[in-house]
Amino acid sequence: CDAAGAFDAATVACEAHTCQAAAVASPDTNGNYGDCDGKVTADSCTVACAAGYTGRALWPNATLSLLCDAAGAFDAATVACEAHTCQAAAVASPDTNGNYGDCDGKVTAEACTVACAAGYTANATLSLLCDAAGAFDAATVACEAHTCQAAAVASPDTNGNYVDCDGKLTAQTCTVACAAGYTANS
Repeated sequence: CDAAGAFDAATVACEAHTCQAAAVASPDTNGNYGDCDGKVTADSCTVACAAGYTGRALWPNATLSLLCDAAGAFDAATVACEAHTCQAAAVASPDTNGNYGDCDGKVTAEACTVACAAGYTANATLSLLCDAAGAFDAATVACEAHTCQAAAVASPDTNGNYVDCDGKLTAQTCTVACAAGYTANS
């Protein structure tokens, strides 16, 4: 208070608190809070979800924006970054002899296992990863047909020649040649 009975406020300044992304309370681990750095009281920042995740406000009328509060902190309890869901129908380059049912309902970064149909064997690991776009890439999956041999014919007729059966693959047929004096009945 000066001699005239007044205060001089020219030397007083009220500064807003500075908020930092590190001060976000209840952060979603798949959210990026970099836009929150350097904000001050009453400023807002926007949460960016990682690739493969979609932002969702948890409360009605909430947004993916956070407000720097009077204490210099953000509260992210209203924000969630949810993983994209993959479906078996989203398998790129599927092998027609593979069963992709285990892939239904997987989410970003989850794996599923492909099963080969009866008569087929996998050429590699049949584990697919749900990618950030919500799809699987099955380009490396191959269910290869089993190779049949004439020697493996069950209950062969001693008057039949099964040479045409050598090297046939699952679901392929072969012709049996009957010895001279014999006719095939089927």
